[in-house]
Amino acid sequence: MALDPNDAAAWNNKGNVLYGLKLHSEALAAYERATTLDPNNALPWRSKSISLRVLGRTAEAQEAERRAKELGG
Repeated sequence: MALDPNDAAAWNNKGNVLYGLKLHSEALAAYERATTLDPNNALPWRSKSISLRVLGRTAEAQEAERRAKELGG
């Protein structure tokens, strides 16, 4: 990410690491950055949905899940 702060895959991977460490709010922020950088990639949308559910933000999670499904994920 230091080389390319606009690399959506790197942000998604960062979110995965943070999620694994149970840093759910931080993971969500990374997934949000990934979806902003690459809004047509289903993977960070799916990850964002999972983080939102863990944080109890069900309506937002459903919207992120819908977006992931639209994109084929």
